[in-house]
Amino acid sequence: MQYNIPKAPVVLRQLEKATGEEIMQKGFQEYLRTYSFKNAEWPDLITILDRICSEDINEWNNQWINQKGRPVLDVSYEHK
Repeated sequence: MQYNIPKAPVVLRQLEKATGEEIMQKGFQEYLRTYSFKNAEWPDLITILDRICSEDINEWNNQWINQKGRPVLDVSYEHK
């Protein structure tokens, strides 16, 4: 049986892990300054974070947000 578990509760925590706490705070501050009296969408935040973060936040967004379900991780283990 397969369950559809919402991604929303974990998305911001995973985003903070990807960017780091300081970059996340700076990104939200810029986002709020830029869009305080305008309409804004999720891609606007991703654009800001991708610009100020050394990690590829657009790729993170594609994996966690744009794809259906959760990201699939391939893990291998070699025992010697």
